[in-house]
Amino acid sequence: MTVLVVGGGFIGSPVVRQLVDRGESVVCLDRDAGAIPDVDGVEAVEADITDREAVAAAVDAADPDRIVHLAYMLAAEMERHPTRAMQVDCVGVDNVFNVAAEAGIERVVFASSSAVYGRPGNYEGTISEDATIPAAFTEFPTYLYAATKQLNEYQARNYTAHTDLDVVCVRPSLVFGPGRGSGATKWASSFITDPARGETGHLPLRPDERLGMVYYRDVARLFVELALADAVAHDAYNTGGHVVSVREAAELVADLFGADVTWDDDADPLSLVADLSGERARAEFDYDLTPLEDALRDHGDRVT
Repeated sequence: MTVLVVGGGFIGSPVVRQLVDRGESVVCLDRDAGAIPDVDGVEAVEADITDREAVAAAVDAADPDRIVHLAYMLAAEMERHPTRAMQVDCVGVDNVFNVAAEAGIERVVFASSSAVYGRPGNYEGTISEDATIPAAFTEFPTYLYAATKQLNEYQARNYTAHTDLDVVCVRPSLVFGPGRGSGATKWASSFITDPARGETGHLPLRPDERLGMVYYRDVARLFVELALADAVAHDAYNTGGHVVSVREAAELVADLFGADVTWDDDADPLSLVADLSGERARAEFDYDLTPLEDALRDHGDRVT
């Protein structure tokens, strides 16, 4: 099977490597050729997803069976550059879906986010994919990133309803791992990277805040499972995550690496839901998360 991975960065890199490890043919498209992982046998294509003709040419040349779409601007950058954000995260996504539908691609798997669920106060207990999403109907999204992810899911359902294209999304929890150098939640990685290097880590959050943490390699594995599956039963899958308080996460990292991790007692509340169920992916693909301590150690090993 040939898989076109759009976006070779933080999540795209392990997706590419895992696909190659499973014997698949991989083409990776990114607007920055330097962001494409240097993996034997992987064909690199430099293109911008806001250019529909460039996307169409890449798909025509690669002739993929499936597409994994991971090319987005992240929250902090989107707030600074909203016009470009709409071009990349809405028009660019539509370009990929539209070209895939016209080319007869079997399936596109794309990155949504736990941000589509809105504020943590909307829910009690663990959130499954079947939960109503109040933010999509009753409240203004917490930030532009969340709004575009809600729109992406609408776009996906529209293509699935009106074309032969099968579009499926992954809703990751708070992703950590080496190589995450940007975004509003880059602290989810730096508070591990810094102590692993003997420096003080910091979480800009109150100690009682709850985090749903998922390792980047686990997120990549779910994308790979969905891309390669003969069939999928649903249009959305949560990754789930390890639910811990900021205090618990800080103390675990400090114990593992022997360095201090601080927090902010007076920080504003975090607007991300924490407790997402991963049961749907577990039941369908035997998908489970790397134990948190093992994932933290692996992160540390990869940055030192």
